[in-house]
Amino acid sequence: MLKLTQPPPAVLALRNIAEELGKTDWNFNLNPCATTNNSNWATPKQPERPSYNNTVECNCSYTGGVCHVIKIFLKGQDLDGVLPPSLAKLPYIKTIDLTRNYLNGTIPPEWASTNLEYLSLESNMFSGTVPAELGKLENLVNLILNANNLSGELPMELNNLVNLTELRLSSNNFTGRIPNFESLKQLTKLEIHGSGMEGPIPESISLLSNLNELISDLSGESSLFPNLSSMINMTRLYVTGNSLNGSVPSWLTDGSGTVVVDLSYNHFSNETVLPTCGQSLNLFRSYTGWKDSDLAKCLNNFTCLKDYNSAHINCGGIETTIASKSYEADQDPAGPAKFLLSSNQWGFSSTGNVLDLDNYIYTVNNVSRLTMKDSELYTAARLSPLSITYYGRCLANGMYRVRLHFAEIVFRDNNSYQSLGRRAFDVYIQGAIKLKNFDIKNEAGGVDKAVIKEIKNIHVTNGTLEIRFQYAGKGTTVAPTKGVFGPLISAISVESESKPGKTSTFIIIGAVAAALCLALIVVGIAWQRCYRGGKMSREKDLKGLDLKSGVFTYRQIKAATDNFSDSNKLGEGGFGPVYKGHIKIKEPDINLITSDDEFRLQALKLKLEKIQSHDSDELVTSITPPSSISHDLYPNSQISEE
Repeated sequence: MLKLTQPPPAVLALRNIAEELGKTDWNFNLNPCATTNNSNWATPKQPERPSYNNTVECNCSYTGGVCHVIKIFLKGQDLDGVLPPSLAKLPYIKTIDLTRNYLNGTIPPEWASTNLEYLSLESNMFSGTVPAELGKLENLVNLILNANNLSGELPMELNNLVNLTELRLSSNNFTGRIPNFESLKQLTKLEIHGSGMEGPIPESISLLSNLNELISDLSGESSLFPNLSSMINMTRLYVTGNSLNGSVPSWLTDGSGTVVVDLSYNHFSNETVLPTCGQSLNLFRSYTGWKDSDLAKCLNNFTCLKDYNSAHINCGGIETTIASKSYEADQDPAGPAKFLLSSNQWGFSSTGNVLDLDNYIYTVNNVSRLTMKDSELYTAARLSPLSITYYGRCLANGMYRVRLHFAEIVFRDNNSYQSLGRRAFDVYIQGAIKLKNFDIKNEAGGVDKAVIKEIKNIHVTNGTLEIRFQYAGKGTTVAPTKGVFGPLISAISVESESKPGKTSTFIIIGAVAAALCLALIVVGIAWQRCYRGGKMSREKDLKGLDLKSGVFTYRQIKAATDNFSDSNKLGEGGFGPVYKGHIKIKEPDINLITSDDEFRLQALKLKLEKIQSHDSDELVTSITPPSSISHDLYPNSQISEE
């Protein structure tokens, strides 16, 4: 007869495991291997808690009908104890999954004596190093250590795990270089982004011919792209920011579209990078020699129609107007390796995907009612598990102010697994880090609250501004659900710090007056030197010129240039458009200027030093005697009469 009783040693082991984990709701009066009425040991799935799992599985097919515990799933339960060394007291255990808890401490070396095949400790608070003893788990197929505080170098003993098919090490604080995994020839999934380890990617990775997913962002020493041509099953290849150089392999760019590839932020040879902005091939900032304005070759087909002084984007949302500023819609579905030119003025690069999550969505919407000011900017947001880069194009060169709008609309503030999420990411502007390990919830003081970060004095050259949101391995990856981690941005506002249309009239008048006074001084000195010694009468006649005091009103300047008509535009100067204007004055006696004096009165160029204040123009005045005074104006921005 089949015995459905658990041997006392195993029950004792489960008691010890519960104590070490901090699990208090197991009822040891019930048989953990019973096949009926066993909700204590196998809780049914709950729609309101999709990430919760409380299951103990037994195998009762052993000799004599004896049952043994073979699997334990304790996921999303807020357990706050330590990893149980007593797991080693279950000699038949094959699976332990403790994903999404508050467990801490270190990985017990006692586990090396088990026959584990599946080990997941994702999204906890474990620290310390990975024990070399794990290399003795030769039957291990899946090793998932993502999103913890593990540190130190990975032990070389992991190369003994020859049956491993899945290895995830992301979101930790490891040090040193990535080991050579040449013996892990069964590996199909390798995820090491935000791990803390440094490159280069070892050449031995080319031996892992079964790889179909590789996610890496190893910083450090540059290297050639590894030979991955033998990986015929590859479907996802994300190697953004790995300092790769040399040529882009032709098998990645042959247009077959079978592999989703992200090569952004590398240093490939310019001539090997395709001029394309594809849906499954991201080449943003992928090659050496790019200028600030050269984000990708595909943008060469989109010339700037004009220079802009601002850009406003409602990230992930619809078009909306806030305080007379129109925020453009940004509802493209994006993708794991997508580079998009959304308009002639701006676009974005989206990088990353979540393993085993085929329908990842790169935008999110609020899950509760929002009451903050300008809530229209926060009801939707753009999200990515690895990196989002927004870039502005066709901007007028100068200094800019950037305002970044954030609100945590995914995680919750309650006593459920939905509050377990920790979002942290870095923000770079023009390649310089501005926010490190930025946590929206902490900065705002809770969820569904707005926080605005303003960064001033951002220098734009060659018309380009780049804002990058980068997941750097901090925070959780599967709490409250898989895929909601990574950078999140609600809205972006970029404005020039030079205010068009606010130039003060009195500044212009002062500039014109100064220019004329200096011009008169130069004319006077030349006149004196050429006509001294008995020619004082000419000087007297010259005084008859009606040069006034050199003070002109804005109305006079506007009239002189025919309201800054294009017909009076001379071209572009160092500080903007150059106009000419004519103000008639009294004609001098042409007989006063004789050839025997060898004095030729020509156009005298007088360049003012930069006249700069918050609302001032920069002005250069050109004076051309004798019949008129011609003013060439070089304004920073459009002049308005006040």
